[in-house]
Amino acid sequence: MRGLLYKAAVIAFSTTATAITKEQLEDIAPKTSSCTDAKYADECATSEVAAEQLTKAIEEHKLSASESAAVIAWQLNESLEYRYNINHFSNGQEKHNPGQGSRCMANSQFVAAYVAAHDDLRSQSPVELEANATPASITGMNISDEDKDKILDLVLDDAHSWDVAFWFYDSQCTDSVKEQLKDGGLDAFMQQCVGGPTPEKIYNYYEKLSDVL
Repeated sequence: MRGLLYKAAVIAFSTTATAITKEQLEDIAPKTSSCTDAKYADECATSEVAAEQLTKAIEEHKLSASESAAVIAWQLNESLEYRYNINHFSNGQEKHNPGQGSRCMANSQFVAAYVAAHDDLRSQSPVELEANATPASITGMNISDEDKDKILDLVLDDAHSWDVAFWFYDSQCTDSVKEQLKDGGLDAFMQQCVGGPTPEKIYNYYEKLSDVL
């Protein structure tokens, strides 16, 4: 049903996405207007920073508007509107899951795969990573929790933390999922690529983003 509801909206923005502005982001995700009350202020990003970094990622990855809307909606939900860059909660408790973070809260094996795919980061990794390492092969390496967090530290800067979600979409989602998402298949992206049901908040973010991208 959701796919049918979005079909008409997606037709209007199925071309390559455009920049997103500070004002548009604040309208979609009001918490991005300020970091004053953020629990982890050093991780929080305002709409000004977010709009700049998202626009860079949109331009670099050249995704359709529907694809970009889905990736950004996922980020907004996972980071609580860019309040967090590191995972601080696990199984309902305030407990850090080692190696998990970036603006989409990628799990440690995906963070390490991102690092492996970038020469400048791979050379700084505390453990040896092959350039073509996959999340599955990295899981089999049994990396220590300490090293997982050291690897995560490599992607927490603005140049990389916003990019992880776009890289994930490019490299981890199947062609079938991508084709479905271009036609409004948000559920295909969330359920077949990210994994799990699509939260209502992501539907709402996606719908609003579809009006501006």
